[in-house]
Amino acid sequence: KNFVGGISTSQSGLNVSLAYEFSDSVAKDVVISQSRAAGSVVDSGTSISLVVSKGSEPTFVIPDLAGLVAGQSSSVDTSKSIISNYLNSVGATNYSFNTGAYGIGAGMVNSQSPGGGTSIKYNTPIVVNLSTN
Repeated sequence: KNFVGGISTSQSGLNVSLAYEFSDSVAKDVVISQSRAAGSVVDSGTSISLVVSKGSEPTFVIPDLAGLVAGQSSSVDTSKSIISNYLNSVGATNYSFNTGAYGIGAGMVNSQSPGGGTSIKYNTPIVVNLSTN
């Protein structure tokens, strides 16, 4: 049986395991792939794995992180803490910090990528460059 593109596994006689992943091209709850080729002859009770779409990955708009720490921080560690707490609170999980002597004040955000106001997926890498002086 070909499950790709469908979602019904009832009465298949197979032992079906499901995994879920985001997909921009396959609608939510539709099978993306299966472990056995369509048309394969298998015994009742055979195990197969299906990957089912969770739909498009949600996004959020990353703010200008410089505004988050302005007037609240005078150290790199404090800025890292403020920014980390914010990013964690919105569900962003893939971020890192770089430091450099940018001469704009210790703990201030020199730049960020992606820039503030950009709509990004939650696992998009975020890089924040903080000044040490």
